[in-house]
Amino acid sequence: MKTSPISQKSFDVEALEVPGFRFESSRILALRRILQKPKTEQSAWGWLFTRRISIYVTLLVSRTSVTPNQLTFSSIFIGIAAGLLWTLGSHLCFIIGGLLFQLMYLFDCVDGELARYKNMSSPKGAYLDFVGHYFTGFAMIVGASLGLTKSLGYAMLYFGLVIAIFHLGDELLRDLLYKAKLKFGTGPDFKELEDKFSFRSEGLSSRVFRFVGLMAGSMGFYVGMLIAATIDLWLDSNFVKIGLMIAWGMLCLIRFTVRFWRIYDKAFAF
Repeated sequence: MKTSPISQKSFDVEALEVPGFRFESSRILALRRILQKPKTEQSAWGWLFTRRISIYVTLLVSRTSVTPNQLTFSSIFIGIAAGLLWTLGSHLCFIIGGLLFQLMYLFDCVDGELARYKNMSSPKGAYLDFVGHYFTGFAMIVGASLGLTKSLGYAMLYFGLVIAIFHLGDELLRDLLYKAKLKFGTGPDFKELEDKFSFRSEGLSSRVFRFVGLMAGSMGFYVGMLIAATIDLWLDSNFVKIGLMIAWGMLCLIRFTVRFWRIYDKAFAF
């Protein structure tokens, strides 16, 4: 019979930093330390907002028959639906789509927490999660590009496709790094590559790269697009969204280039 991990002793829960609140009970904090990723593996938005509420959604869903994989499929569906909504191009569609992307990320957090809570983690679930990031990332970028073609024509779509190559290419490099870790184990070289965009990076250059890494991620885009669409609604323009699209695309190029060069330097230098 499967048991909740709250009763297991295989985790050094005190060693993990988690995004909790001061008023939370010791049980909730203990669950956070077991079910949620440590600070060094969190995105900025996840740490500041989503993970703070996801634990309560996880506990609510744990009382139902919903499985982690069902949540993963739901997250993928919501992300694709949000991207399709962005293709319509109106300010309201961009705002609603941005909110749907927030819901997508919430589900993306809850599925892993639920899997750990119910001891239902599996290779299939991890695979679905990885694949989902590619589908929703593509839907996000192409959806925004199509939605902005009314302002800049199909040049924006072509620009969006180029951005998608760099953004999803960076996702691929990261996932291949995970694959190498599974095959060969973790060593100093892997740790250095992973730490480049982490909360623990030190020095001015590392802080700059960390900022680029955070802002060039998916959440940097759909959180930014939600804000930009709200401003554009007030201004009755698309200039803020277009500016965000161009700036985010440049950050994606920088992030991909930095990660590719560092992986090349470590793995392929002769």
